[in-house]
Amino acid sequence: MIAILSKIFIQRFYARNTGFFFLLFYLLFGIVPGGQLVSYHYGLITGIVSTTGFLLLALGLWLLYNLKCIGHVLSTMSAKEYSFLYQTIGTVAAPRQRRNWCMVHLGIYAPVLVYSSIAAVVAGFKGYYGVVAVLLGFNVLMCLLPVFVYHRLIQQPGAVFFYHRWIQWFNRRVHKPLSLYYIYELATSRTRTLLIVKVLSCVILIATFSFMEDGYDIRVVLTGLLVSLLLHSILVFEHRHFDDQYLAFTRHLPIPLWKRYGMLCITYSCLLLPEFGLLIVHTLPYNSWHWLLLVAFGASLLPLFRCLLYFPRLDQDRYLRWVFLVFCVLLFMTLGYLYSWAIVGMQVAAFVLFAGRYYKYEPVYEQVQ
Repeated sequence: MIAILSKIFIQRFYARNTGFFFLLFYLLFGIVPGGQLVSYHYGLITGIVSTTGFLLLALGLWLLYNLKCIGHVLSTMSAKEYSFLYQTIGTVAAPRQRRNWCMVHLGIYAPVLVYSSIAAVVAGFKGYYGVVAVLLGFNVLMCLLPVFVYHRLIQQPGAVFFYHRWIQWFNRRVHKPLSLYYIYELATSRTRTLLIVKVLSCVILIATFSFMEDGYDIRVVLTGLLVSLLLHSILVFEHRHFDDQYLAFTRHLPIPLWKRYGMLCITYSCLLLPEFGLLIVHTLPYNSWHWLLLVAFGASLLPLFRCLLYFPRLDQDRYLRWVFLVFCVLLFMTLGYLYSWAIVGMQVAAFVLFAGRYYKYEPVYEQVQ
């Protein structure tokens, strides 16, 4: 049975994600000269086990990979051609069934398990016993919880898990404001995309602050924030499709234009809350008001990206060209100490585009589909 499950789940997982693993292999081994591989990875692991921020970042990335593994198994089990698994595996005794699922999950979770085990060994040699306990506990949870999910799904096909029950309860009890509809859509239906963008964005900001060991410079922080906001342009582009498909009726509601623009700014301010938290924590020791400048910068650029999309013929390629052009202009303004004027310019440009194009906008049918 293990051989059959291995072909269905493990081999298909690595075959379907060949490009991902080639890219990962290149980033971990290809960009480093052969003679420096050991020292490179030793330094990387030392940074993970000795720095709380990097440890949390590593755990977050490993959690994302584990969610990818779980998603692969669940999607395979829900495919029609593998519906026979419910009749075959379901007849096996529960202990053996759990052992089989554990072997399957270990097979696809193996890259993270091997690397984190090496990190635990290094942490033990360096005396970071608390980190060893965290790594061991994390990996035990990452291996045992998915087994429980797989086993329950086989025993109870169509079972509703706690997450789905919580979502149903939340939808019944909590009335969401219009400005948070898209945030809720990202958090519930596009969780993987949101997590990837947020993890990469926070990595960029953490790396930016680590580069400022010689001295604090607001221009460096703004440059890192600019790159982080550039990543969010993907979510902004998807926002247009969400509005066209689900919220087109809201244009006929009696809401003043200024209030609509304010709701747009609130949407993207809420989307950037994790980044704002990082910026406030790292800038307050150096300056008591720079955090407000950074928040205003982020809450001005993303609405501008969204207002560009009120030109319906602006496809993804053209949109990204405009985004890159705006990025270059703001980068030069930031380096020239003109960041206050940049915020004013972004707000003025965004509101002018919004006021001039909002009621004239008609979605392209192909984009809505």
